[in-house]
Amino acid sequence: MKKYRIKNKIIRLDIICKKNKIKSKNKNKNKKSKKSIQNKNCFCLTICPKMCDNNRFDNLVLPLVHGWSIWYFSYLHFFTSMYALINQYYILSLFGFGSMGSSLNYWKYPLHDSWRRYFDIIFIQLSFYVHTYYAFKSSNLYGYIFFSCSGIISYGTSNYYIRKNLFLATYFHILVHIFASIANAILYSGKIN
Repeated sequence: MKKYRIKNKIIRLDIICKKNKIKSKNKNKNKKSKKSIQNKNCFCLTICPKMCDNNRFDNLVLPLVHGWSIWYFSYLHFFTSMYALINQYYILSLFGFGSMGSSLNYWKYPLHDSWRRYFDIIFIQLSFYVHTYYAFKSSNLYGYIFFSCSGIISYGTSNYYIRKNLFLATYFHILVHIFASIANAILYSGKIN
């Protein structure tokens, strides 16, 4: 009877050990698959946090490293707004400074669900509509439209890459700021009736 009990315990231990080996193999596979997903999203694995289940980085739209890159390019609006002041387009310069302020406020810590994000989106849209209204009265309408459309295409491309490649998503969002600044500078250099 004792031999039978010992054999049963040994068999049970073997079954438990096999189950533990299978679990550890599955954990290693999951770790490898998470790393491969992370590799597809960003090349700076040491800095960027891992993506959560809801495709966010600790509830951020982009990791802070990428958000701060966009934050630095938000200062381009300062120069175009100063150019608007020099050319005496005071209303447009106010919207330029406001766009810079809302972008700097949001991209310093880009939370996905925050009032700063919604304020930035609404203010940028309002600024775009006001600038487009003045562009139709300007002598440089076609240059403004070309660079504005380039910025809109870059924004769509940035949103397309947000879950696939963080580097490209950040790059195209930076292009949005660059194209918007060029479009505004072209608008301010012409005559507005």
